[in-house]
Amino acid sequence: MKKVVLGLLSVIFIGIGCSESQKQQSPVIPTTSSLSTNVLVMEGDTPLISASKRGDVKAAKALLASGADVNATNAKGFTPLMVASQEGNVDVINVLATDKKIDLEAMNWNADTALLIAVQNNRLEAVKTLLNIGAQPNYAKAGMTVLIAASYKGNPDIVRALLEAGADPNMVDENNESALDVAINTNKPAVVAVLREYQSKK
Repeated sequence: MKKVVLGLLSVIFIGIGCSESQKQQSPVIPTTSSLSTNVLVMEGDTPLISASKRGDVKAAKALLASGADVNATNAKGFTPLMVASQEGNVDVINVLATDKKIDLEAMNWNADTALLIAVQNNRLEAVKTLLNIGAQPNYAKAGMTVLIAASYKGNPDIVRALLEAGADPNMVDENNESALDVAINTNKPAVVAVLREYQSKK
C-alpha cells in the first residue's frame, strides 16, 4: 500500500514539475488586441507618448484614430504634446493638434507647459508651431514668463517668435526683472538687441 501511495505522489510531483517547466518555456505574450491605446507602459509612458517622443507620425495618427487620449500623462505629468515639444518633433505636434480635445496649456508636475518646455530645450520650430496652433505666449510659472525663460536661454530667434506672437516684454518675474533685464544681466547681447528693436517700434 505504501508503495502505491509513494508511486502516486511521484507521478503528481513529476506532473507539477512538467507543468511549471512548460510555463517557464512558454510565457504568455499579450496580443495587440488586448492592449489599450492608453495603457501605461515602461516609465509610465503611454503608446502615444512613446510615439511622440520618437517622432513617429504614422504611429501617432494610428493611435489617435483608435481613440488614444491625447492628454494622457506619464509618471512625470508629461503629455504627448510636451514630449514632442521637448524633442522638437514638429510633425507630431501638428498631428496631435488635429485632436480637438488637446490641452495646449496642460502643465506637468513641474508646472511647465509644452511651450515653456520647447523654449527651455531651445526648440525654435517647435516654439513656432505651438504658437501657430494657439499656445499662450504669456504663460508664467512663479513669475517666470515664457519670454523671460527665452531670454535666459539666449536664443534671439525664439525671443522674436514669442514677441511676434504677442508675448509681453513688460511682464516681470518674482525679482521684478523683465525679459530685457534678464538678457542684460546674463549677457545675452543678441536677445537684448531683439527686445530693444521690438520696443523701439512700439
